[in-house]
Amino acid sequence: KPLFTGVKSEDNVFQLEGNITEEIRGHFIFQDGTGGLAIIPACTNAWRRGDRVRLNASNKPNGFGEIDFVACAESITVLSHGTPPPLVRTTPAGIASGRHGFQHVEIEGVVTAVFKDEIDPEWTILHVEDERSRATVWGKGPLFDRARVTPLVDARIRLRGVRFPKGDLSLRHYIGPWVLADTDHPIEIIADSPSDPFASELPPPHRGRIAGTVLVAWGQNRLFLSADDGRTVEVHLEPSEEQPPVGARVLAVGFIRHNTFFTYMTNARLRTLPGGTAPEGQPQDTSIRALFHTADGHRRIDPTVNGRLIRLTGVITGYHGPAEKATAARLEEDGDEIDVVIGDCTRPPIGSRVRVTGIGRLTCEKSMEPDTFVTLTGLSLLVRSASDIEILESPSWWTPVRLRIALGVLLLLLIGIFAWNLALRLVVRHRSRQLLRESIERIEADLRTEERTRLAVELHDTIAQNLTG
Repeated sequence: KPLFTGVKSEDNVFQLEGNITEEIRGHFIFQDGTGGLAIIPACTNAWRRGDRVRLNASNKPNGFGEIDFVACAESITVLSHGTPPPLVRTTPAGIASGRHGFQHVEIEGVVTAVFKDEIDPEWTILHVEDERSRATVWGKGPLFDRARVTPLVDARIRLRGVRFPKGDLSLRHYIGPWVLADTDHPIEIIADSPSDPFASELPPPHRGRIAGTVLVAWGQNRLFLSADDGRTVEVHLEPSEEQPPVGARVLAVGFIRHNTFFTYMTNARLRTLPGGTAPEGQPQDTSIRALFHTADGHRRIDPTVNGRLIRLTGVITGYHGPAEKATAARLEEDGDEIDVVIGDCTRPPIGSRVRVTGIGRLTCEKSMEPDTFVTLTGLSLLVRSASDIEILESPSWWTPVRLRIALGVLLLLLIGIFAWNLALRLVVRHRSRQLLRESIERIEADLRTEERTRLAVELHDTIAQNLTG
């Protein structure tokens, strides 16, 4: 905003006057009452936090790309020294509210997730939550080494940093408010994570507990839990946790989320409980078309099958997943398709007609976000074991693949015959021309012989007659 209220010169440089409110890793935040900018200084000067300065800045592309709140300072003139703005104590809800611009903040909350930035692995990302919202914190350096901050999950902490109104300083131009952590100020631990999370009674946003029976497990760290309170909960395990077998009774502790359609749990840990039995129940027979269409034929997704045992019939049309081991089959019936997650089960041949029993699973546009409204994007079927797949009819020997192979061989054969015929024609043409040349040479030789004979006879007769005369 202030970048376009100054005096524009011919080389796209704007003159601005305001205060330096924060310094961030060699850069600084400039504010003049109408807004703020992250400034990349192209010159050195004795400026510090709180100074009132006049600078010439340009909005030309910089090292961070064309981000609308980042500018380059061509020159900086310190007009006067001042007092840095006070530290603002806030909450994750205050960070996410969007009512403020750049601020030097101190936030307090519970760490619910720690993970590596997939764009720049040197950065570590923390999710800090309170009862109302969640703040995203970026940190870099020894104080934010993943091995150091990962044990802080489920701990209440306090940290300092600069709140950015939107976008980060890499390629995420359009994210909401976030916090760039102060790399010189260590994280203050207010309350350690519970030594025994299974016995903890801390309220949200700390981990919660859900006891139940495992309905199905898939992937490397996911399972469906039939909770004792009647809910069906999708559980995302921590990387160090092992998947329990189907039918095991477990106590799961993790961060409980809710969205429009179901409950799920993240960063979960498990403890096995006695009395586990394989979940029994009569599967609901349905069709793929009924899952994705109404009775009137309108397209929709049936949300009632999430976590329920259903049975479908169809034809296996293909597989997808890792090249070395396809983990999902494509089941088709009357033009409608659904993904069937089979995991390590034996794959029926493509073209087989099968009856599959499994647990329905909804997928959402924001399945990992606690949101009041999410959009359904799909529905899949999770197979519990190999016995859930029954082959009703094996594919005929004459499959589309074999037909393509036969057509390919026939085509190659026709090409070979055509090439052989063309080669024979060339050979015949060459031999014919050669025979023609030999015939012409033989005829010419015969003609020369006859001519010589005639001349000899005539010459002989003429001499003989003369001698006789």
